[in-house]
Amino acid sequence: MVSLFLQGKENDYSDCDSFLLLNFVGKMIKLFKVKEKQRENVENAKKQTTAELPLLKVLSRVHGLRLRFCHAAAESSHGPILRHPDGKDLEAHVELCNKRREEACQSSRHWSRRHAHMAFFSIYIVNKFQRQIGYNLVPMIARGLMLGPDQPVILHMLDIEPAAEALEAVKMELADSAFSLLKGVLATTDVVEACNGVDIALMVGGFPRKDGMERKDVMKKNVAIYKAQASALEQHAAANCKVVVVANPANTNALILREFAPSIPPKNITCLTRLDHNRALGQISEKLNVPVSSVKNVIVWGNHSSTQYPDANHAIIVDPGSGRERSAREMVADDNWLKTEFQTIVRQRGAAIIKARKLSSALSAASAVCDHMRDWILGTPEGTWVSMGVCSDGSYGIEPGLLYSFPVTCRKGQWSIVQGLNIDEFSRARMDATARELAEEKLMAYSCLQVEK
Repeated sequence: MVSLFLQGKENDYSDCDSFLLLNFVGKMIKLFKVKEKQRENVENAKKQTTAELPLLKVLSRVHGLRLRFCHAAAESSHGPILRHPDGKDLEAHVELCNKRREEACQSSRHWSRRHAHMAFFSIYIVNKFQRQIGYNLVPMIARGLMLGPDQPVILHMLDIEPAAEALEAVKMELADSAFSLLKGVLATTDVVEACNGVDIALMVGGFPRKDGMERKDVMKKNVAIYKAQASALEQHAAANCKVVVVANPANTNALILREFAPSIPPKNITCLTRLDHNRALGQISEKLNVPVSSVKNVIVWGNHSSTQYPDANHAIIVDPGSGRERSAREMVADDNWLKTEFQTIVRQRGAAIIKARKLSSALSAASAVCDHMRDWILGTPEGTWVSMGVCSDGSYGIEPGLLYSFPVTCRKGQWSIVQGLNIDEFSRARMDATARELAEEKLMAYSCLQVEK
């Protein structure tokens, strides 16, 4: 076992994101090849680390690190080999262990904008960039709409080989835009290179349904894609990588990714239902003629499909002047609209956009991806929840293990399902219906895996 130490002020690290520290030290481990069987490299690392600190532009994968804090006075057999430039009072003790990621993930605390100066975040985006979502998404990230106005980022963009030239053009445009937060861009068709050391994975790409294709044919294509993506993330992403799957069928694609990336914490694999959530907010806003910023706490339950259940029973309208809160359901005063037209509009909004635009939702989808990650990492406002596709723990009677959209609150980089909401008979039936569809998709996906084997 090799012990490494990172020194810093107690005030910095007691509130700091141990995720960043783990990846920081992981970069050192990779850079200097300090391995369990090569202790002699530690002394060389001691001499070289200080000179190499400016080179820490891309965080690297960590193979099982355990982090604990102790006072600088604590003795060590190796002594500190990594020192924070401002630090002197505290050591973060990190051990390179045989257990690959489990303990590292358990010790991870939270993401912190306050300490953005410590490291860049590497963001992996898989998409066909000549299409719309990825093209709309990358400037939003580079402007700070995902991680905040002070957080530097590095983008890893992956596309298929025939699109390599178009992908390079996107990279050129990013350079021409001179985004101050964008500290590097990797444009590649190599999935291993793209996944290396990434902290966030935005899984936008998938195989779309074409004319004449059966549902199972589409599922089979996407199962193969996400099995391969999962393998690359499993082997090359950062220890606490956070993943959101956007490509349809998003819930089941995320389920397959979780299956084949077992060392990524299950709570770190999510799917996007924020677009549906935002659509529901927009419809309530239009119905009541209030700013959308005054509407909160709608819910989208279940699958990102036509069986999803947009639920306004718990939604709140906040008066922007007084801060007074009122029930959206009471203000709408039309349960028939909430149970019929509201449901249909939110569920079929994507199809309506395709019909009008001849292309699928792109700007709104990219914005929803930023919203999803921003709230997950930086936290939801007090008293507000959002909808995320997450691993069911059995809450509200939903089968454990399904990737199901729930109302969640987020704090310190972790989401929690909102508990104790009253579920009426109408809601129960629709929540169960979308859960049944997800269970069917799960069986279909697993049958595709059997065929593949």
